[in-house]
Amino acid sequence: MKIKVISIILAVFLVLSITCMPGVLLPAKGEQSEQQNEIRETINALRNYYINNDNDFTFRVALGYNFTSDDLARDLPIMSQRYKAYESPDSASAYVGNIMGLIASGKDPRDEAGCDYVAALAESQNEYGKFIIGEWDDGPTTLAFSILALDMAGGDYNTQKAVEALLGYQVEDGGFGGVDETAMSIMALGNHTDIQGVDGAIAEGIAYLKANQKDSGGFESWGAENPYSISTVIQGLVSVGENPLSEDWTKNGNTMLDALLAYKAGDHFEYVSEWGTDVDMATEQAFIALADLYRGKSMYRELRFNMNEPKQVKIQEPSSTRLNEKDKLKLTAVVYDAWGEPITGQTLIWESSNDEIAGVDDEGLVTAKKEGNVTITVKVEGYEQIRDTLELIVEPTVFTIERVDNGEIKNGREAQVEIKMQNNTETLQPSTFIVALYDNDTDQMINYSFVKDIFEPERSRNLGAGFIIPDKGKFIIKCFVWDCFENQDIILSNPLEIEVKQL
Repeated sequence: MKIKVISIILAVFLVLSITCMPGVLLPAKGEQSEQQNEIRETINALRNYYINNDNDFTFRVALGYNFTSDDLARDLPIMSQRYKAYESPDSASAYVGNIMGLIASGKDPRDEAGCDYVAALAESQNEYGKFIIGEWDDGPTTLAFSILALDMAGGDYNTQKAVEALLGYQVEDGGFGGVDETAMSIMALGNHTDIQGVDGAIAEGIAYLKANQKDSGGFESWGAENPYSISTVIQGLVSVGENPLSEDWTKNGNTMLDALLAYKAGDHFEYVSEWGTDVDMATEQAFIALADLYRGKSMYRELRFNMNEPKQVKIQEPSSTRLNEKDKLKLTAVVYDAWGEPITGQTLIWESSNDEIAGVDDEGLVTAKKEGNVTITVKVEGYEQIRDTLELIVEPTVFTIERVDNGEIKNGREAQVEIKMQNNTETLQPSTFIVALYDNDTDQMINYSFVKDIFEPERSRNLGAGFIIPDKGKFIIKCFVWDCFENQDIILSNPLEIEVKQL
């Protein structure tokens, strides 16, 4: 019971000490079907999977995270931090990824680090209506997603020629080359049903997909059923108003959801083939397919670059407005339009009222320097009258903490972490040094130990604690310093993290 209580306390501390919010966001919506509940629970697990790992978001992850959010004011800053565009895209597909990822993460694809990805993609359209930048861009998939990206961004391109070029890929059986290409193509065509021939092409594409559905409920490409094709077909059908979970799309009692969830492995998805085990792409594509399935709408239609003028900017409340000297605090802010909706693509200007007490950089990262009060202001570039402020208090550093052990920590061995603590005050100061072992994949605490002490004024002492590391598994050690378990006043604002080497 004791380790459970400590685990809960440390988990709460970690939530409060990072700038990101928890991944679980989709609420239970009254009476839902078993399928809806399963989709919702899987999406929540995937949101946690992505928020708890250290990897940057890809454009697909950003799309899925945005489309499954119930609070964009909270989530846009997360996506803005975690998604980074390719700096040197060399294909139309890369430009598409940048445009979609930037829109999903609340940035302007027309002006990201001085680059206008929308104009660059639109200008690559050739006389035949296709978007050609790299040698592999001539195909229905690239063309379809170029149309989708430019539609999302409000790009200026020759729509008629692009759609006619895409229709040119459709063959007699109604497909555009395979189930993946067909699903992607009808997604793009669904935005342009006003153009002659599009409605018929979509109907033929749907018929092709139905004819190629397997008895498992899934789909195959390159001779094998896989989660990628299933995910793509789900998104394609949702985009044109089809219900992938309906009786019409149920084979031998199996739905596409059944087929897709067969690849679920814990909190992610896996696909095992002769080339190995893929986790990243299988999980990404399942995430965005489940997002569309849960919402009953296509993210490629619903997510648009918001060109509305800003009316308000609001700094997101940090976990604490008190900092110690040398502490850092990442601030985020959200811009809203006249209807109170978050809008994207605005550049923020951060300022400090006193750089000697605490400075703030262009990304909203505050660095505390010396004791005092300071006001942090954020303004919207071009609309400097729209601003918000936050009052911060910088306090003297009570303890100076330094790790003094130098041994590598490995699986199957004893981990002993030692720190040197210096009491910088003129009074007695209690402290509790906690060393906790976490599963690197689930972020669940496995074990912990701690030591308490009372430090005399202006004196230093070494504290150490540890435990045996299990033989197998991926782990990370996190070290915390509090005054005591009862008060839980944080002395070490950012946990010290130590990698555990695998043998």
